[in-house]
Amino acid sequence: MQNPKPTRIDDKAYRASFNGQACIVCGSNYGTVGAHIRYGPETGMTTKQDDQILPLCSGHHAAQHERGEIPFWRDVFTVGHISANHLMMEALKALARERYKKWLRNETDGNR
Repeated sequence: MQNPKPTRIDDKAYRASFNGQACIVCGSNYGTVGAHIRYGPETGMTTKQDDQILPLCSGHHAAQHERGEIPFWRDVFTVGHISANHLMMEALKALARERYKKWLRNETDGNR
């Protein structure tokens, strides 16, 4: 039995909240945008998940697209030898989801 297609999370206000935040790679806030983590079965241009976004400056966002997900994140976060690319990408998506949940709680509480 195939897994059902996940419901797409599309939250324009959340995406906009990344503008000007510090890049998680270099700390710059110049041109920072919410960068989708595109890895796994729920990826593709029409299925980008807004709960799988992390802040990247314009330079690192361009590098993410040019190099591809796994090579980009592997080079950013390599500490020793990481051979389990799948585990690394799932950890990044979990980090992004937790960030989204926190943002939603703050929006609901009116703490913008």
